[in-house]
Amino acid sequence: MRGEEAAVTITTMTARRSFPLGRARSKARLSAAELGILAAALLVVLLIALLPGLRDSVPAWPGAVTIKVSTSETLWGIAKAHPIEGLTTAQTVAAIRSANELSDSALREGQLLRVPAESENAAAMVSR
Repeated sequence: MRGEEAAVTITTMTARRSFPLGRARSKARLSAAELGILAAALLVVLLIALLPGLRDSVPAWPGAVTIKVSTSETLWGIAKAHPIEGLTTAQTVAAIRSANELSDSALREGQLLRVPAESENAAAMVSR
């Protein structure tokens, strides 16, 4: 078989086709599943890249004050500096944590926090 390529012949009821062996496809196409996996991976990478920026941006919220955390500030100190009428300092801390979806009281310098200014919104958040 010198100079000739080996081929597999498939005969069906309607057509006879030859497919060359040992030759790579000239145009590689991705299947729907491969495209889906690629799209999902790209979405995950974008979310990971953008998540820190989304956390630092605080959307406008009526009845709230946005503050930027300074060095060595604590949630307790912020709650005392921005009291909410009708709530104790501990309840104000809980309202601030809830408004900012904080899992603990750890803060970092430059972090933006929403501080509820109205007791109705804050009381609803504390009860969640």
